[in-house]
Amino acid sequence: MSGGRLILASSSPRRLEILRAHGLDPVVVAPQCAELLDPQLSLEELPSALEHLAWEKAADVMARIDADGAAADDAAAAADSAAAAAADFLVLAADTVVYADGVLGKPDGHGQAVSMLMRLAARSHHVLTAVALVDQRRGQTLQFTDQAVVTFDDYGTQEIEAYLREEPPYDKAGSYAIQGVWRRHAVGIEGDINTVIGLPWLRLAPLLAGVASG
Repeated sequence: MSGGRLILASSSPRRLEILRAHGLDPVVVAPQCAELLDPQLSLEELPSALEHLAWEKAADVMARIDADGAAADDAAAAADSAAAAAADFLVLAADTVVYADGVLGKPDGHGQAVSMLMRLAARSHHVLTAVALVDQRRGQTLQFTDQAVVTFDDYGTQEIEAYLREEPPYDKAGSYAIQGVWRRHAVGIEGDINTVIGLPWLRLAPLLAGVASG
């Protein structure tokens, strides 16, 4: 899939960092839809549910883009390129969850963060990131889910409390950032580490070939 201007339908600084690290500088328009996911979903059911969430994020942002291709919020000024004016742009959205005998999203506070991290100690878990990529001009949508398996060592509440003070992970699925200081507890990562961070670059990169860099 190719196109002109890239619009990132996400407020995640990690996703933006991944794109910028590979030479892309998207317009950022945060979606305003709720992220609702049934915590009782099985690992097999998660991909389709996550892809639906990613699509909802992309659709929400597309609905707030006017006919000239400019975002209908504070990012509008950044989207006034010739490509955007011709409605030649891609909308990229993603959603990430951790699965360990159940779905682990973002913690709602300190207690849940401790509980999640204790649940992940001395074991392996799955991290799933779903992507929705919409080519506005061509009317095409691509969706996929990538998975990685992360294994942590055996840590306790003392390490968790120190981590929560040093690098509060309350906006992160599973209550940790693999690219941060908690990486020291990862004794194994199977798959693309960017999937764990929030954007599966190895699968996404070929789809973004030809996209305008700025």
